[in-house]
Amino acid sequence: MENTHKLTIALLMLLSAISGCTTMANAVPTIPDLINSNKFEGGDMKAVYAKFGKPQQVDKTADGQFVATWFYRSQYTLTDTANVVGAGPGGGVTITPTSNTRYYDKQCTVLVTYNSQNIVTHYKTVKNSPGSCNKFGV
Repeated sequence: MENTHKLTIALLMLLSAISGCTTMANAVPTIPDLINSNKFEGGDMKAVYAKFGKPQQVDKTADGQFVATWFYRSQYTLTDTANVVGAGPGGGVTITPTSNTRYYDKQCTVLVTYNSQNIVTHYKTVKNSPGSCNKFGV
């Protein structure tokens, strides 16, 4: 059983490393997803509240369960600056500063389903890109 978990984790790490698309962000659970799923499912919602705080939303499902939802968002820009060295006039050297700015908008939604006894029945994250939940410890 332990070897199966190690193999599963190794496979997930490999898939995460070679994937960069949004589909894979949600198709394969990350290591933190697996850890949290194993930690919370079958346990009391108090542990989930202790980790994430009060949810932003709680909905009741048709089968009488509840879905607690936490939304996380991180927006930032990163600018890379470099100097490009080239041939200059008269055999000299010219230095041209260049920069590249990238904008990031990472969104992560944590969904925890629980029953009327406050027992967690399902844990899931939804990401808009791989790594979107990493900053939040999810």
